Amino acid sequence: MYLGKNENVSKYFESLKLSAGKDVFSNNKKHGDGYGFVILNKNSEFFMRKSNPIYDENSFMDYLKGRMAILAHARLASETEQRRGWIDDHPFRIFKENETFYIAHNGFVDKKKIAEKFGINTKNLTDTETFAYAIQSMKGNVIQNIEELIEILHERELLDTLNLLCLGYDYDGKIKLCYYSDFNDPRENYLSLIEYKNDDFISVMSSTVAYYLNLVDLNLNPLHEKVIKVEKNKLKKMEAYLW
Repeated sequence: MYLGKNENVSKYFESLKLSAGKDVFSNNKKHGDGYGFVILNKNSEFFMRKSNPIYDENSFMDYLKGRMAILAHARLASETEQRRGWIDDHPFRIFKENETFYIAHNGFVDKKKIAEKFGINTKNLTDTETFAYAIQSMKGNVIQNIEELIEILHERELLDTLNLLCLGYDYDGKIKLCYYSDFNDPRENYLSLIEYKNDDFISVMSSTVAYYLNLVDLNLNPLHEKVIKVEKNKLKKMEAYLW
């Protein structure tokens, strides 16, 4: 996820392609089950999901113009989830009152128990999509709903791994984003989220993308003073205008 000026944004996409082709923190696995992204700027909202692996794609420079907000995800589907092409790729889009939001998630949450709580039919839904529909069914704004749903997951012990990136906007043109990291898995190098920001931009990414951007080493040691590991079990959020 990225919010800021178009300075070196293409490097993020190239690093995502590299990380999807060879995940150095997960036995060099490929994240080849499709990809998706949304790019918001002053003049457009561009949302795409594709079945092709992102590492087989060409340049994304045609989409990267001006000050922008981006959420991009390359999918590695779990063995229990569907692989039907772009229809299951992240991010998922939800509409609520005066907000539109895009949600991407790495990890696992118990979709059957979430569905029982919120009355959702999970047939043909992934756990991430079930999470998104639960938010869509709640009252209030999306980020507030995400906070409430995370609390419910903890209370009911439904949360296994939840690395969450959310990007949206309201109809006054305000960009909203939030991100969250929590996991009960010893693979900390693989599952940690990395934040990098300065006065011009903020970016949040997987450890593997950060590695290919030369922001961390293989032990997750920061290689830049403004790089930090995202604190676990704390929803971080911000709002901004792109114009």
